[in-house]
Amino acid sequence: MRHDLVSLDLFVCVAECGNLTRAAERRHLAVSAVSKRISELEALIGTPLLVRQPRGVRLTPAGQSLLHHARQMLQLVARMDEELGAYAGGLKGHVRMQAVASALTQFLPEELRDFLVAHPGVQVSVEERTGRDIVRAVQGGAADLGFFAIDPLRAQHIAFTAPHVLIEGCHLVREDSPLRSNDEVDAPGRVVVVGRGSAYDLHLTRTLRHARIERAPTSPAVVDCFMALGAQAEVAAGVRQQLEADAARLGGLRLLPEPFMVIRQAMGLPRDRGEPAAAALADFVERMKASGFVAAALARHRIEGARVAPAGSRSDC
Repeated sequence: MRHDLVSLDLFVCVAECGNLTRAAERRHLAVSAVSKRISELEALIGTPLLVRQPRGVRLTPAGQSLLHHARQMLQLVARMDEELGAYAGGLKGHVRMQAVASALTQFLPEELRDFLVAHPGVQVSVEERTGRDIVRAVQGGAADLGFFAIDPLRAQHIAFTAPHVLIEGCHLVREDSPLRSNDEVDAPGRVVVVGRGSAYDLHLTRTLRHARIERAPTSPAVVDCFMALGAQAEVAAGVRQQLEADAARLGGLRLLPEPFMVIRQAMGLPRDRGEPAAAALADFVERMKASGFVAAALARHRIEGARVAPAGSRSDC
Protein backbone atom coordinates (compact mmCIF):
# COMPACT_ATOMS: atom_id res chain seq x y z
CA MET A 1 0.00 0.00 0.00
CA ARG A 2 1.66 3.21 -1.21
CA HIS A 3 0.37 6.40 0.37
CA ASP A 4 0.45 9.84 -1.18
CA LEU A 5 1.53 12.50 1.34
CA VAL A 6 -0.57 15.14 -0.45
CA SER A 7 -3.69 13.01 -0.04
CA LEU A 8 -2.88 12.32 3.61
CA ASP A 9 -2.40 16.02 4.27
CA LEU A 10 -5.71 16.75 2.56
CA PHE A 11 -7.45 14.04 4.60
CA VAL A 12 -6.14 15.57 7.84
CA CYS A 13 -7.40 18.96 6.69
CA VAL A 14 -10.87 17.54 5.96
CA ALA A 15 -10.96 15.82 9.37
CA GLU A 16 -9.96 19.02 11.16
CA CYS A 17 -12.46 21.15 9.23
CA GLY A 18 -15.26 18.58 9.43
CA ASN A 19 -16.39 19.76 6.05
CA LEU A 20 -15.22 19.20 2.46
CA THR A 21 -16.03 22.75 1.40
CA ARG A 22 -14.01 24.40 4.18
CA ALA A 23 -11.11 22.04 3.55
CA ALA A 24 -11.19 22.91 -0.16
CA GLU A 25 -11.13 26.62 0.67
CA ARG A 26 -8.20 26.18 3.05
CA ARG A 27 -6.21 24.28 0.43
CA HIS A 28 -7.36 26.49 -2.48
CA LEU A 29 -8.86 23.55 -4.35
CA ALA A 30 -12.18 22.74 -5.92
CA VAL A 31 -14.54 20.70 -3.73
CA SER A 32 -14.70 18.06 -6.44
CA ALA A 33 -10.89 17.69 -6.37
CA VAL A 34 -10.92 17.20 -2.59
CA SER A 35 -13.73 14.67 -2.83
CA LYS A 36 -11.88 12.76 -5.57
CA ARG A 37 -8.69 12.57 -3.44
CA ILE A 38 -10.61 11.23 -0.44
CA SER A 39 -12.41 8.66 -2.62
CA GLU A 40 -9.08 7.47 -4.05
CA LEU A 41 -7.68 7.17 -0.54
CA GLU A 42 -10.70 5.10 0.54
CA ALA A 43 -10.29 2.87 -2.51
CA LEU A 44 -6.60 2.36 -1.74
CA ILE A 45 -7.30 1.40 1.88
CA GLY A 46 -10.40 -0.58 1.02
CA THR A 47 -12.82 0.89 3.54
CA PRO A 48 -14.76 4.13 4.06
CA LEU A 49 -12.94 6.85 6.00
CA LEU A 50 -15.71 9.45 6.14
CA VAL A 51 -19.46 9.42 6.58
CA ARG A 52 -20.90 12.18 4.39
CA GLN A 53 -23.65 14.13 6.13
CA PRO A 54 -25.80 17.09 4.96
CA ARG A 55 -23.72 19.61 6.90
CA GLY A 56 -20.30 18.01 6.91
CA VAL A 57 -18.50 14.74 7.45
CA ARG A 58 -17.54 12.57 10.40
CA LEU A 59 -14.79 10.00 10.65
CA THR A 60 -15.40 6.29 10.63
CA PRO A 61 -13.32 4.14 13.04
CA ALA A 62 -10.92 3.52 10.16
CA GLY A 63 -10.79 7.25 9.51
CA GLN A 64 -9.94 7.97 13.15
CA SER A 65 -7.09 5.46 12.98
CA LEU A 66 -5.78 6.95 9.73
CA LEU A 67 -5.97 10.47 11.19
CA HIS A 68 -3.74 9.44 14.09
CA HIS A 69 -1.11 7.83 11.85
CA ALA A 70 -1.30 10.49 9.15
CA ARG A 71 -0.58 13.24 11.66
CA GLN A 72 2.46 11.33 12.92
CA MET A 73 3.74 10.78 9.38
CA LEU A 74 3.29 14.41 8.39
CA GLN A 75 5.01 15.63 11.58
CA LEU A 76 7.92 13.27 10.89
CA VAL A 77 8.24 14.55 7.32
CA ALA A 78 8.15 18.15 8.60
CA ARG A 79 10.97 17.41 11.06
CA MET A 80 12.95 15.70 8.31
CA ASP A 81 12.53 18.74 6.04
CA GLU A 82 13.59 21.06 8.86
CA GLU A 83 16.72 19.04 9.61
CA LEU A 84 17.70 18.67 5.96
CA GLY A 85 17.07 22.38 5.47
CA ALA A 86 19.58 23.06 8.22
CA TYR A 87 22.16 21.00 6.34
CA ALA A 88 21.41 22.95 3.17
CA GLY A 89 22.01 26.12 5.17
CA GLY A 90 25.51 25.05 6.17
CA LEU A 91 25.01 22.59 9.01
CA LYS A 92 27.70 19.89 8.81
CA GLY A 93 26.54 17.53 11.55
CA HIS A 94 23.90 16.80 14.19
CA VAL A 95 24.95 14.94 17.33
CA ARG A 96 22.44 13.49 19.79
CA MET A 97 24.05 13.24 23.20
CA GLN A 98 22.78 12.06 26.58
CA ALA A 99 24.21 12.72 30.04
CA VAL A 100 23.25 12.42 33.68
CA ALA A 101 21.81 15.43 35.51
CA SER A 102 25.03 16.24 37.38
CA ALA A 103 27.00 16.46 34.13
CA LEU A 104 24.36 18.67 32.53
CA THR A 105 24.22 21.14 35.41
CA GLN A 106 27.86 21.15 36.55
CA PHE A 107 30.06 20.12 33.66
CA LEU A 108 28.59 20.39 30.19
CA PRO A 109 27.02 23.86 29.80
CA GLU A 110 30.24 25.90 29.54
CA GLU A 111 32.10 23.16 27.69
CA LEU A 112 29.31 22.78 25.12
CA ARG A 113 29.14 26.54 24.65
CA ASP A 114 32.85 26.67 23.85
CA PHE A 115 32.55 23.69 21.49
CA LEU A 116 29.63 25.19 19.58
CA VAL A 117 31.43 28.50 19.19
CA ALA A 118 34.44 26.66 17.77
CA HIS A 119 32.28 24.41 15.53
CA PRO A 120 29.35 26.51 14.25
CA GLY A 121 28.40 23.91 11.66
CA VAL A 122 27.57 21.26 14.27
CA GLN A 123 24.23 21.05 16.06
CA VAL A 124 24.22 19.23 19.42
CA SER A 125 21.04 17.96 21.07
CA VAL A 126 21.49 17.07 24.74
CA GLU A 127 19.05 15.10 26.87
CA GLU A 128 19.15 14.36 30.59
CA ARG A 129 18.84 10.67 31.43
CA THR A 130 19.88 8.23 34.13
CA GLY A 131 23.04 6.24 33.51
CA ARG A 132 21.07 3.09 32.77
CA ASP A 133 18.84 4.89 30.27
CA ILE A 134 21.88 6.44 28.54
CA VAL A 135 23.40 3.01 28.06
CA ARG A 136 20.14 1.73 26.55
CA ALA A 137 19.83 4.75 24.25
CA VAL A 138 23.36 4.39 22.88
CA GLN A 139 23.04 0.62 22.55
CA GLY A 140 19.80 1.05 20.64
CA GLY A 141 21.00 3.92 18.45
CA ALA A 142 18.61 6.49 19.97
CA ALA A 143 21.66 8.56 20.98
CA ASP A 144 24.90 9.08 19.08
CA LEU A 145 27.09 9.68 22.13
CA GLY A 146 26.91 9.08 25.84
CA PHE A 147 28.93 9.76 28.96
CA PHE A 148 29.12 6.71 31.21
CA ALA A 149 31.40 4.32 33.03
CA ILE A 150 33.30 1.63 31.16
CA ASP A 151 32.04 -1.87 31.92
CA PRO A 152 32.59 -5.19 30.11
CA LEU A 153 28.86 -5.92 29.84
CA ARG A 154 28.17 -2.54 28.28
CA ALA A 155 31.07 -2.97 25.86
CA GLN A 156 29.22 -5.69 23.96
CA HIS A 157 27.28 -3.00 22.08
CA ILE A 158 29.16 0.23 22.91
CA ALA A 159 32.58 1.29 21.63
CA PHE A 160 34.22 3.11 24.54
CA THR A 161 36.99 5.64 24.40
CA ALA A 162 39.78 5.46 26.92
CA PRO A 163 38.58 7.02 30.20
CA HIS A 164 38.81 10.78 30.57
CA VAL A 165 38.06 10.90 34.30
CA LEU A 166 38.68 8.42 37.12
CA ILE A 167 36.15 8.53 39.98
CA GLU A 168 36.39 6.70 43.28
CA GLY A 169 33.57 4.32 44.19
CA CYS A 170 33.18 4.24 47.97
CA HIS A 171 31.11 2.74 50.77
CA LEU A 172 29.15 4.88 53.22
CA VAL A 173 27.98 3.75 56.66
CA ARG A 174 26.38 5.29 59.73
CA GLU A 175 28.71 7.01 62.16
CA ASP A 176 28.22 4.32 64.82
CA SER A 177 28.69 1.41 62.40
CA PRO A 178 31.32 -1.18 63.47
CA LEU A 179 32.50 -1.41 59.83
CA ARG A 180 35.95 0.11 59.28
CA SER A 181 37.14 -1.33 55.97
CA ASN A 182 35.83 -2.58 52.63
CA ASP A 183 36.84 -6.14 53.51
CA GLU A 184 34.11 -6.21 56.15
CA VAL A 185 31.28 -5.27 53.79
CA ASP A 186 30.72 -8.63 52.09
CA ALA A 187 29.17 -10.62 54.92
CA PRO A 188 26.05 -12.80 55.21
CA GLY A 189 22.93 -10.87 56.12
CA ARG A 190 24.43 -7.49 55.21
CA VAL A 191 22.51 -5.21 52.79
CA VAL A 192 24.30 -2.82 50.41
CA VAL A 193 22.26 -0.11 48.68
CA VAL A 194 23.35 0.83 45.13
CA GLY A 195 21.96 2.84 42.23
CA ARG A 196 20.19 0.55 39.78
CA GLY A 197 22.20 -0.08 36.62
CA SER A 198 25.18 2.03 37.73
CA ALA A 199 28.78 1.00 37.12
CA TYR A 200 29.25 0.12 40.79
CA ASP A 201 26.00 -1.89 40.74
CA LEU A 202 27.45 -3.98 37.90
CA HIS A 203 30.78 -4.28 39.74
CA LEU A 204 29.30 -5.27 43.10
CA THR A 205 26.88 -7.69 41.46
CA ARG A 206 29.91 -9.54 40.11
CA THR A 207 32.08 -9.34 43.23
CA LEU A 208 29.85 -9.61 46.31
CA ARG A 209 29.42 -13.21 47.40
CA HIS A 210 27.53 -12.94 50.70
CA ALA A 211 25.99 -9.47 51.12
CA ARG A 212 22.65 -8.72 49.49
CA ILE A 213 22.20 -5.80 47.09
CA GLU A 214 19.24 -3.42 47.43
CA ARG A 215 18.79 -1.19 44.39
CA ALA A 216 17.66 2.44 44.60
CA PRO A 217 15.96 3.76 41.43
CA THR A 218 18.88 6.13 40.64
CA SER A 219 22.37 6.87 41.95
CA PRO A 220 21.41 10.25 43.53
CA ALA A 221 18.66 8.42 45.46
CA VAL A 222 21.00 5.86 47.05
CA VAL A 223 21.62 7.55 50.41
CA ASP A 224 18.00 8.60 50.88
CA CYS A 225 16.97 5.00 50.18
CA PHE A 226 19.66 3.79 52.59
CA MET A 227 18.33 6.08 55.33
CA ALA A 228 14.72 5.06 54.67
CA LEU A 229 15.62 1.39 55.13
CA GLY A 230 16.99 2.12 58.60
CA ALA A 231 18.58 -0.85 60.34
CA GLN A 232 17.73 -3.09 57.36
CA ALA A 233 20.68 -1.64 55.39
CA GLU A 234 24.19 -1.17 56.76
CA VAL A 235 26.05 0.12 53.68
CA ALA A 236 25.44 2.50 50.79
CA ALA A 237 27.68 2.42 47.72
CA GLY A 238 28.29 5.23 45.25
CA VAL A 239 30.72 7.77 43.85
CA ARG A 240 32.75 9.65 46.43
CA GLN A 241 31.54 13.17 45.67
CA GLN A 242 27.84 12.19 45.82
CA LEU A 243 28.30 10.28 49.09
CA GLU A 244 30.30 13.11 50.67
CA ALA A 245 27.62 15.63 49.70
CA ASP A 246 24.87 13.44 51.16
CA ALA A 247 26.86 12.81 54.35
CA ALA A 248 27.29 16.57 54.83
CA ARG A 249 23.59 17.16 54.11
CA LEU A 250 22.24 14.52 56.48
CA GLY A 251 24.91 14.17 59.18
CA GLY A 252 25.70 11.06 61.21
CA LEU A 253 27.32 9.31 58.23
CA ARG A 254 30.88 8.56 57.20
CA LEU A 255 32.76 7.02 54.28
CA LEU A 256 35.01 4.01 54.68
CA PRO A 257 38.56 5.27 54.13
CA GLU A 258 39.52 3.48 50.90
CA PRO A 259 37.60 3.26 47.61
CA PHE A 260 36.34 -0.20 46.67
CA MET A 261 36.73 0.54 42.93
CA VAL A 262 37.82 3.20 40.47
CA ILE A 263 35.07 4.11 38.03
CA ARG A 264 36.46 4.87 34.57
CA GLN A 265 34.26 7.54 33.03
CA ALA A 266 34.42 7.61 29.25
CA MET A 267 32.50 8.53 26.15
CA GLY A 268 30.98 5.91 23.92
CA LEU A 269 29.00 5.38 20.75
CA PRO A 270 27.14 2.42 19.20
CA ARG A 271 29.56 -0.19 17.89
CA ASP A 272 27.71 -0.35 14.59
CA ARG A 273 28.78 3.24 13.79
CA GLY A 274 32.05 1.71 12.61
CA GLU A 275 35.75 1.95 13.37
CA PRO A 276 36.39 5.40 11.85
CA ALA A 277 33.75 7.02 14.10
CA ALA A 278 35.04 5.21 17.19
CA ALA A 279 38.63 6.20 16.39
CA ALA A 280 37.66 9.85 15.86
CA LEU A 281 35.86 9.97 19.22
CA ALA A 282 38.80 8.30 20.96
CA ASP A 283 41.18 10.84 19.43
CA PHE A 284 38.92 13.71 20.56
CA VAL A 285 38.98 12.49 24.18
CA GLU A 286 42.77 12.15 24.14
CA ARG A 287 43.16 15.68 22.76
CA MET A 288 40.85 17.07 25.45
CA LYS A 289 42.93 15.41 28.17
CA ALA A 290 46.26 16.48 26.69
CA SER A 291 45.15 20.10 26.23
CA GLY A 292 44.19 20.48 29.89
CA PHE A 293 40.50 20.88 28.98
CA VAL A 294 39.32 18.06 31.29
CA ALA A 295 41.52 19.16 34.20
CA ALA A 296 40.30 22.74 33.86
CA ALA A 297 36.66 21.59 33.87
CA LEU A 298 37.17 19.57 37.06
CA ALA A 299 38.87 22.52 38.74
CA ARG A 300 36.29 25.05 37.54
CA HIS A 301 33.42 23.03 38.98
CA ARG A 302 35.37 22.07 42.14
CA ILE A 303 34.77 18.38 41.61
CA GLU A 304 36.63 16.41 44.28
CA GLY A 305 37.22 12.67 44.36
CA ALA A 306 37.88 12.64 40.63
CA ARG A 307 41.06 13.01 38.59
CA VAL A 308 42.01 13.18 34.95
CA ALA A 309 42.76 9.74 33.53
CA PRO A 310 46.24 9.21 32.09
CA ALA A 311 46.75 9.21 28.35
CA GLY A 312 45.70 5.94 26.84
CA SER A 313 44.41 4.18 23.79
CA ARG A 314 40.87 2.95 23.37
CA SER A 315 39.34 0.89 26.18
CA ASP A 316 40.07 -2.82 25.88
CA CYS A 317 36.65 -3.79 27.30
